[in-house]
Amino acid sequence: MQPFCMLPATPMGPVRCRTVMGGAMFTLADYAFAIASCIGQAPTVSVASTIEFLNAGTGNEMYAECTMDKMGRSMCYADVKVTDENDRVLAIVKMTGYRLK
Repeated sequence: MQPFCMLPATPMGPVRCRTVMGGAMFTLADYAFAIASCIGQAPTVSVASTIEFLNAGTGNEMYAECTMDKMGRSMCYADVKVTDENDRVLAIVKMTGYRLK
């Protein structure tokens, strides 16, 4: 099972000008990575990330699903897909983490 997180997009939340702010998308992706990278592992911190925004977030909910590509002894690598409630891909995030000893 891959970690799956949800964030509501409401006018009182991360929505400005009728679209979800990119920082909110990144925060959701980072949270999904934090959960996925620490399952059964030492605490992990993000050391590098890139985000590609593919569509504006105009829906009411955002979801992030993290797929761990490699779980090494001290480093891990993941892809996070951020979608809306209609399964439209909003952003793709690549993340690298370092395991704390």
